[in-house]
Amino acid sequence: MVLNQADKLSRADQLGIFGACDTGDSKKFTAGAVWRSCKSAFQIIRGNRARITRLAKSLIRSKAKAEQEALERKWTGIPRPSRIPAIHADFLNQVCGNDAEHFERFISHMAQVHITNGRPDNFENSKRVLGAGFDDAFAISMSLQRQLYGGDFKNESDWLSAAKAFQEWARENK
Repeated sequence: MVLNQADKLSRADQLGIFGACDTGDSKKFTAGAVWRSCKSAFQIIRGNRARITRLAKSLIRSKAKAEQEALERKWTGIPRPSRIPAIHADFLNQVCGNDAEHFERFISHMAQVHITNGRPDNFENSKRVLGAGFDDAFAISMSLQRQLYGGDFKNESDWLSAAKAFQEWARENK
């Protein structure tokens, strides 16, 4: 029965089953060798079923624990919203300490970072290079930053990245 349905098995299972050859120098695979291989594997697994099940459950628990620990590390030092999606007011209250002016300075800083390709110290040079178009470019960048950091947070990663960026900026600008 197994031999008739071998094409339905995974590639790894097929290699395991058909990898057994008759004893001797012959590398020819026979139905008898394949059958003995399947039968032996089944007996080994059946005899160790309780142990295999216990080990599998242990692996699942340890993986879940590792994932939970990684999640906790990711949130270290960052206040969590009470629900996701979260609103901008939640972010202001929990991350910014309800200081809208501080948050606006953060938005302006992020717009500067955006317009200067990640180098806010090069802001005056960007003004000179862009000339008359600078005000429009900066307004567009401010609008983009308000959308990124001032809107609703649809998932945890949006919240986390905004909160981490705000906290890093706040540490640098105390």
